[in-house]
Amino acid sequence: MLFYIVLLFAAVILSVIIRPSSSERAKATYVSIVFVILIVVAACRSYTVGADTEQFVRAYRRIDIEGVYAFQIERYEPGFTALCLLLNQISSNYQMLLFATAVITYVPIGYVIYRLSENVTLSCYLFIALNIFTSYLNVMRQGMCIALVMLAFLCLVKRKDIGFVLCILASSLFHVYSLITLVLLPLSELGFRA
Repeated sequence: MLFYIVLLFAAVILSVIIRPSSSERAKATYVSIVFVILIVVAACRSYTVGADTEQFVRAYRRIDIEGVYAFQIERYEPGFTALCLLLNQISSNYQMLLFATAVITYVPIGYVIYRLSENVTLSCYLFIALNIFTSYLNVMRQGMCIALVMLAFLCLVKRKDIGFVLCILASSLFHVYSLITLVLLPLSELGFRA
């Protein structure tokens, strides 16, 4: 709990120091620092943090042994299985998985906050305070999926339809249910805009 309060306090103190509303550069610096801190926290945690983290660590180790057969054996979507296979080529230490999933999850979310938020301090604070950050420590595959869906939403807002579809397809490699968000494309063409 104390660590959680420190993260919230850091987000506020950094905002006072950097003043992200003063310029685009200050805004980018603030969001970058906050999300680097979140990535470090998520990447350095123990496998016991998050109810599902231990399950993903066991899968990471199994996939290393199973090799390409993991695509047939494991119940996970192919993106997660491929990520585990790739990361195991670098290191069999589960911390590699936690680091990679933290980067894949938090970099896109930070980028979308930077691009779309009018008040990045409030957005970052709420991301931490509303337990969104901590929930992604538990549900790693869903976190990566949602991060890619957020990038897709940014593409949709910018009217980059191909980018939207590609991001949704990429997100479905981590959690197949993200395909439901493809319905946003025809809706946006009918006049439903964010």
